[in-house]
Amino acid sequence: MADEYERQILEFGLFRLNDKELVRHGITQVLSEEGPDWVVAWSKSTPEDKKAIRDAIEKTNVSCYGSCGHGRAAWYVPREQFFAARKALSESTEVRSLCIRVVTPTFR
Repeated sequence: MADEYERQILEFGLFRLNDKELVRHGITQVLSEEGPDWVVAWSKSTPEDKKAIRDAIEKTNVSCYGSCGHGRAAWYVPREQFFAARKALSESTEVRSLCIRVVTPTFR
């Protein structure tokens, strides 16, 4: 129960920030036609990493897409689904074993 409450408070505070402020907290935002998307993970651009991320996120019915280049990939989800996707990725044994970096908001 406390985790859900803390998540809601965190979500509420982060949703009010602009792009520059989000970056200070470790979150990259891009605007899509549907609204803001946030990077939820960074990985290598390998078939294994792609499969691990998609398998973990698909279990939560969260839509995601990757942007790949120079051997690296950023994985985006709709802002409102960031915490559900982040939780799924963090709990995935396969994601952890591949050393995929799941985004964790920071507060400095």
